[in-house]
Amino acid sequence: MTVKLFPLSGVPFEEAEDIRCLLGENNISFYETPSENWGLDSSALWLNDDSQLEDALNIINQYQEKRRLMTRNDELENVNTAANESLLKRFKKNSAKISLFVLMFLVASFSILISILSIIKGI
Repeated sequence: MTVKLFPLSGVPFEEAEDIRCLLGENNISFYETPSENWGLDSSALWLNDDSQLEDALNIINQYQEKRRLMTRNDELENVNTAANESLLKRFKKNSAKISLFVLMFLVASFSILISILSIIKGI
């Protein structure tokens, strides 16, 4: 009897491809259904033999745990890299944007100052 093993809707291509490869490497007999044009049914991986369900779920769970840890480590590394980046490096990286912002701030401040002075002189 066939069993729906793994829904593919919203799953990144790399993850779906990794799971297909892992199931194939472990001799798990499965097939894939594509999503419908109208979006009424989603694509999924199905087991041909429900006796392989426990093995297949173990393989997928181990893979997802490994992927979760790798993603978490990548996120922590990115946070640490951003935290260690100095203000000068950030300015160098975005110097054009920052310079334009400072210039716009100075022009706006100067315009407001001129307006205030003209109001004071007019009184």
